[in-house]
Amino acid sequence: MSGRYVRAFARERIFLAVFLILFGLGFGAGGTVVLVGQFGSKARCTVEVQSVVSEMKEHVSHDKGHSSYTYSPVFFYEYNGQKYKRQSSVASDPPEYSEGQQVTLKINPDDPTEIYVPDENTGWVLGFVFAGAGAAIFIGGAAVLIYTIHQGRKARQQSRPMTVEDELQQYQNSDSYTNYDDIFK
Repeated sequence: MSGRYVRAFARERIFLAVFLILFGLGFGAGGTVVLVGQFGSKARCTVEVQSVVSEMKEHVSHDKGHSSYTYSPVFFYEYNGQKYKRQSSVASDPPEYSEGQQVTLKINPDDPTEIYVPDENTGWVLGFVFAGAGAAIFIGGAAVLIYTIHQGRKARQQSRPMTVEDELQQYQNSDSYTNYDDIFK
């Protein structure tokens, strides 16, 4: 393979590695944002209240003539004499809850409209999956980049012309070399 093709192949691998690194960073950042939101909501929502699922909100999505349905619960609860109604940010099919079901929520005492549903794990799972996949993609891209750079350095060292000093060093390291100065000492 000629040097021109080797360099083109190396450039393609470097491009792939940089793409994987950036893609992994984006994926990981998305997962991190979800996890930070989950941790923040869990930390802010400290007051436990009992709620009732007042309805299941239906969501429809259409794709190529096919409709799919998901359902998210709407929670009704009271705090400090005020009544609140909040829809979960998580939708599923089949529905995770049913109308009339009692669910323990945690709310933010400074903003009772902010809820945290301890039984819903979807945000946590998505956050960890995205962050983990992003980390794996990033590490794979970094490994490809490091390997490609190492191979390029190795190829450049092998392709440079040998100097007289290199030849002497190689000859002295071989088994056939005898230092006659040592014999006559």
